[in-house]
Amino acid sequence: MTMALFVLYDPNFRKSHLSELGSLKPLIVENMRMSSLIRGSDEDFVNIFRVNSADEAWEVVRNYSSCLVYTANTEGVYVRTNTFSGKFPVKSITPVSTIGAGDNFNAGILTSIYRNNITRDQLATIGSNEWKIIIETAVDFATHVCLSYENYISAEFAKSV
Repeated sequence: MTMALFVLYDPNFRKSHLSELGSLKPLIVENMRMSSLIRGSDEDFVNIFRVNSADEAWEVVRNYSSCLVYTANTEGVYVRTNTFSGKFPVKSITPVSTIGAGDNFNAGILTSIYRNNITRDQLATIGSNEWKIIIETAVDFATHVCLSYENYISAEFAKSV
């Protein structure tokens, strides 16, 4: 049995790169087209596509991928697919450092998808219960990293999840 390649793409596009957007946008779109899941922040989508909400981002992304996870800092996490639209809360914390939060959020998504045997093809059809587990795991990973000066999860945390 061969499994379809699973690709999570996080454009991570900051204001400091806006002068390069013209040359980089075609590459960003190409990466989105090859992705199983696009996970971007509200800042990424403002900078790349000039959109200001998860729904506006989904209107763009749905042309390239069937799954969007849109993070909006303390506002929460939004998931959009062709069959699901949901919003999930984040934890209210006082971060020590946010370095590595996004990467660890992505690692939490991938960990949960892997542990729950969710395939690339299933992503576009899973519902609220599955997404709740995936996003809660991702939020837990990011929260753990934000509460320390390390930019990765601890071995103890890894054993507990």
